[in-house]
Amino acid sequence: SNSTFSHLREPELEEPCGDRDTGQYNLNSSPAVYILGGEVSINTSNFLNNDGWGIASSQANLTLTDSTLDGNTCAGIVNLYGSLTATGNTFTHEDSLGGLWDYGGSSLLIGNTFTENHDSFRYTYDPYIYEYGGAAVDVSANTSTSIILQDNAFTDGDSSLSFYAVPSVDIEGNTWDDYDSGIMN
Repeated sequence: SNSTFSHLREPELEEPCGDRDTGQYNLNSSPAVYILGGEVSINTSNFLNNDGWGIASSQANLTLTDSTLDGNTCAGIVNLYGSLTATGNTFTHEDSLGGLWDYGGSSLLIGNTFTENHDSFRYTYDPYIYEYGGAAVDVSANTSTSIILQDNAFTDGDSSLSFYAVPSVDIEGNTWDDYDSGIMN
């Protein structure tokens, strides 16, 4: 609790999130905090501008409260086959995979703020430079067991929600404003 994790990275990694072309992601390389199993509570902490994941949680029960995730390259949180309860947090300026990426787990999000999550990617191969943007998703879930979104505020992002093969999704009392593309993909 009451901790700040900022500007962390593994210098030898060219792609801290993984390979975008193959869809292979590095969950345990470059997180500011890596959680493997167990019951973990994080309160009033900051995960700022890390060149990787803010939090990578694998097979754990994570409770995150009143914290800020800002400017992390891969995503604010990746929840892999675990349980996440997030209440009163701010997810902002998250790149690539956006605020939360849930894969095979379950997430309960109540009263959080998602704002200005935009993707930007720059590939340089001398003398060529390729840039693209506009693909960050606030909340993404893939083969997750359940996602519950209650009373969250979503503002000024690329795309807000993306669900694939999630059998239980409950969306209630949320607000959206100023999105560059659709609210749900």
